[in-house]
Amino acid sequence: MSIRFKVRFVVFAALAVLVAGLYYLRVSSAILDYGDAEAEAAISTAVYSVLSENLDSSFGYDDFFTVIGGGEGVSYVFTNGVAVNVLSADIADGVMKYLGVKYTDGVDVPSGVFTGINLLAGFGSPVNFKMIRIASVKCELVSDFKAAGINQVKHSLYAKVVPELILKAVGRSRRVNSEINVLVFENVIVGKVPEFYFGSDKD
Repeated sequence: MSIRFKVRFVVFAALAVLVAGLYYLRVSSAILDYGDAEAEAAISTAVYSVLSENLDSSFGYDDFFTVIGGGEGVSYVFTNGVAVNVLSADIADGVMKYLGVKYTDGVDVPSGVFTGINLLAGFGSPVNFKMIRIASVKCELVSDFKAAGINQVKHSLYAKVVPELILKAVGRSRRVNSEINVLVFENVIVGKVPEFYFGSDKD
């Protein structure tokens, strides 16, 4: 075997390894990107679905807050800490269960993803990957006060939901932390912005 042949063989082998490595990185990234987009959409759907299940016509603003008026309008807004904490826990638990059930059988990824060409990524027969694991779901209810006109205050309550997912496919992994803020309640209070905002001692 000549030296020239050996050199060509080594160069060809190196190029083949490089091309294979680049292809692997591109395709594995495309699969994780697909799983990421799938998870983002599912998280949003999960949050709205769980909120609709936990908040019905029997719930109202007064179940969570008590507005105390003073001589010039609103003086205090008290929070029912128990109600807030229960709703936060119910939302987090509901989203966790929703996502767990949804991804029990994995994610169907179009085979076009394996071409490494973005235009073809959405086409082809599905290939199933059990690639999404739900690590945790956190939920925090956040109050926001804003002036809403003359002598009026808009009090909004938002659910800040932060699921942490782990994507794993073809030897690579990625963590996804998607924060979603959803309006739970909104109430216009007649009076200036309260000088004090008290959370319950159980909050």
